[in-house]
Amino acid sequence: MKLHRTRGVLVLGLLSLVVAVVSGCAKLELHATVKPDASTDMAVQARVAMPLAFLINQAIGARGLGGQSMLPNLKTTERDEGVDHVWELSLPGALLSTTGLCEVTAEQRALSTRYCLIIDPQRLNPLASAMTEQPGIRPASAVLSGREWRVAPALETQLPGDLTDKLGQLKDMLGALGILKPESMTFEGLMKELQPAFYAHMPGRLVETNGEQVDEWTARWQFDPASLEQGLAALTACSGLPDAKTLDGLARRLGSHLQREVDPVVLTELVFRRLLPDPVVEVRNQAQLDVHLYGTMFALVTGLDEVVGPEKTDAVVKALGLTGDEPDLWLATRAAKRLPEVRESEHPAEMSVEDLARLLRGPEA
Repeated sequence: MKLHRTRGVLVLGLLSLVVAVVSGCAKLELHATVKPDASTDMAVQARVAMPLAFLINQAIGARGLGGQSMLPNLKTTERDEGVDHVWELSLPGALLSTTGLCEVTAEQRALSTRYCLIIDPQRLNPLASAMTEQPGIRPASAVLSGREWRVAPALETQLPGDLTDKLGQLKDMLGALGILKPESMTFEGLMKELQPAFYAHMPGRLVETNGEQVDEWTARWQFDPASLEQGLAALTACSGLPDAKTLDGLARRLGSHLQREVDPVVLTELVFRRLLPDPVVEVRNQAQLDVHLYGTMFALVTGLDEVVGPEKTDAVVKALGLTGDEPDLWLATRAAKRLPEVRESEHPAEMSVEDLARLLRGPEA
């Protein structure tokens, strides 16, 4: 009776896994995390709805699905996150460095550090190849339009001996019942169900990406069979990490220059909005910050924010040509002096960007 009960639990767990994939309750994610020292960690995550994960673990979890026993040379963990159970495979930096999958640059600027991450999806095959050098792992391959994609590592002999036979029997049974559709067993079908996604977690706030911005620090790229077939372009994400010490010092200097309190938090926000000069430097603490220029830009931008709002301010400053790292001090001073005319205008917030810029420039000399 105990043997039948054990086999029943195993079949139930495998059924839950298949149903999870077929019903879209399983997700596949690859996470790249860039650290302030420009090093990169990466992890592959499989997410399954918690009730289904419980059944899966009941079936095969005793052999260490999330532990060291199944992947002895790669760190694997499992945890609960909200309504999901997550199995995670960490990829060491030494492994990543041999594949060219990720490239990170860190550029020191006067007020911040600019990080840019470039991910080449075409390098996923070398990554899979490098992983196959780990003992006990072999590549699982799939063919898409005549091209081979190595999509994941697979275990050679770590699972129970009769598991392959049971999977085959289960597949035949579900197929006969119409539960497991043939299209879900193709590479395209599997990718559609798993909805693979790539995440980049950046130091500092995102300032540029060709992906979807998830939050202030994270970008995401969602893949589908069509995008895989067409070939994926490089994934890029750039972020800025302000230097708190430099900004605190600049706030004190500007406070004395403008004879008003300047909040470092406000300066930080202006750096993110690229409304303060932030040129590339070799040594940050030796950068010369012109208090007159920064004071003028600060007065102009904060004044416009009060009158027309941040979104229109960004557009007006760009229209004036003052968004670069070397703005024209004479033009910035002239625009700042004409701010009272903007305030005194009728409904300045409703004025067009072009009209506001024209008013701040003043009559042509």
